[in-house]
Amino acid sequence: CVRTHKYICTHTHRSGPRLTQDLGFDFLPEIKGYYTDSPMAVLQFVLLGACILSLVPRQTPTPYAVNIVRRWGMMIAMGNTLRFLTYISTTLPGAADHCLPSNPNIEIDQPKTVYDIFFKLVVDGSGTGESGTYNCGDLTFSGHQLMTMTYAFCCLRYVPQAYSMSLKVEQGFAILVWALVVIQAFTIVMARNHYTMDVVISCYLTPLLWNWYINHFDPDEMKPTI
Repeated sequence: CVRTHKYICTHTHRSGPRLTQDLGFDFLPEIKGYYTDSPMAVLQFVLLGACILSLVPRQTPTPYAVNIVRRWGMMIAMGNTLRFLTYISTTLPGAADHCLPSNPNIEIDQPKTVYDIFFKLVVDGSGTGESGTYNCGDLTFSGHQLMTMTYAFCCLRYVPQAYSMSLKVEQGFAILVWALVVIQAFTIVMARNHYTMDVVISCYLTPLLWNWYINHFDPDEMKPTI
């Protein structure tokens, strides 16, 4: 579903120069490299560790892996649905290098038929092994920041119990989590993957979505029935 969303937005995307009036671009230097996603990767591995530890039998209470995966999956599904509604409504010129007119592959790789949208193999650079455009046009709020903050909320909810943290360690862990979220927000803009607006919108929309999901839509954790 996420792949199809990306291909639809790439289909409707029209290449053009970056928007010039962007506060983050004006004040933050440009950086490149896979390490720009390191903060999100750290949270991802910590949450994965919680899932693994939840499968280890022990005397103390532990969260169920199914709840961790379910909470994360539902947030990503709902968040990407909201993202699709925003970037399909208004198409902006892409901020990433591969979405700029200087990319010679952008017209070649752009999905042109319904078959391309649903079955084209290249997804974020993987699939065919060919260099290309990947996805462009999925802007208006950042999927990177949505995913990072979803990892953060799931970590804060489940990791302390899974890792049997003391209160002081839990408090220090919470500070570290939010520090990683802030760093990731800056690196997204510095990598020019998104406009500053995209990150700002994601930073207030994701907590609102999490609050609604956890406190109103589905507040109960799944428990085994015997």
